Amino acid sequence: MSQRSVAFKAGVSQSEISRFERGMTPHMSAYKVLEIGLALGPRFPFGYCPHDHQCSDARPSPEVELWDRLDSTGRS
Repeated sequence: MSQRSVAFKAGVSQSEISRFERGMTPHMSAYKVLEIGLALGPRFPFGYCPHDHQCSDARPSPEVELWDRLDSTGRS
């Protein structure tokens, strides 16, 4: 995804996405980080196994459950 499309979906500016990618947002609100994560969906590793397999002890984190609930309401 491009920075521009992520920014649009998250409701933030493209420059905020750029700064976030570079670790230059030490005071970014948790709300904005969550919005970026929701815009990226499964591409953002909130509670996801980083491997090519499903870990046997992996359970959905609250963030994943939140994303699933928001996604099921039609939010994209």
